[in-house]
Amino acid sequence: MAYNLMVEIKKGFYIPLDISKSKLFERTSRYKETRYSLEEIDRFTSNFENLNALRKYLYQAEIIEPTSYDKSLSIRMPQKGDKPKKVMYDFLYQKDRKYLDNPSLLVRDIGRMQQYGDLNFCLEFALHFLEFYDCRDIAPELRYFFTNSIRNGLADSRIYERDENGDVPIIRMTKQLIYKFHHNYGDIVYDYDVIKYRNLHEIIAFCEHYHNKRLENNLEPRGKVKTLKKELNQISFEE
Repeated sequence: MAYNLMVEIKKGFYIPLDISKSKLFERTSRYKETRYSLEEIDRFTSNFENLNALRKYLYQAEIIEPTSYDKSLSIRMPQKGDKPKKVMYDFLYQKDRKYLDNPSLLVRDIGRMQQYGDLNFCLEFALHFLEFYDCRDIAPELRYFFTNSIRNGLADSRIYERDENGDVPIIRMTKQLIYKFHHNYGDIVYDYDVIKYRNLHEIIAFCEHYHNKRLENNLEPRGKVKTLKKELNQISFEE
C-alpha cells in the first residue's frame, strides 16, 4: 500500500512532499515519485528528534515551501474521489528507531508496562487493537481481565498465565500483531522473520501517543489526573 507525506496548504487540501530528493531518504519499495511505503516514510522521519526538527529540515532542504512551513504535516493514504486518509498517530522519530530495527524490544517494553503495574496502558492497548484480525481472540479477553483488575484494584491472576511459549497474554497479543504466526497442534508458532509492518508502526505510534498523553496529564492539576485506585510505577518508552 502506498502512502504520502503531505502538507495541508489550506483546510482540507493536501499536497504530497517529495522526500525522495533528500540524502536521508532510502527507496526500498517499488513505488515512485511522491508515493512511498510506510516503512520508507518511518525510516526517513526517524532521523529527527521531533516534529519541529523534521519541519525545519524539510524547509532547509527546500522540500516544503516557506509559505507552508507552519502548516500541518501528516502521513496519508491516497483515496479515489476523496481526501487522503490520515494514518493514526502518524510520525515516528529518533527514539522509535530501535523498535524499527529490533521489534523484540517493543514486545519487551510492552510486557514491562504490565510487569511494572501500568494496567491502564494495558487496557487501552487491548481496546485500541480490539478489532484487529490478528488478535481477535485474545484482545477481548484482555479487555475483560484488565477492566476487572482496574475496577477491583487488584490484578486478575489470568494476566500472568503463560502459554506454551512462556508468554503472558499481553506479550502473546503483541507478538501476534507484529509477527506472522500459525497454529501447530494447538501451539503457536511464530515466524520472526516476517513482520506485519503496518501493525508494527501502529503499535509504536500508539505507545508514543500514550506516553505523551501521560506526560500531559502529569502537568494538569491533581484533581483532573485520572489514576488507578492505587499509585502505580510506570516506565517510559523513551528509555
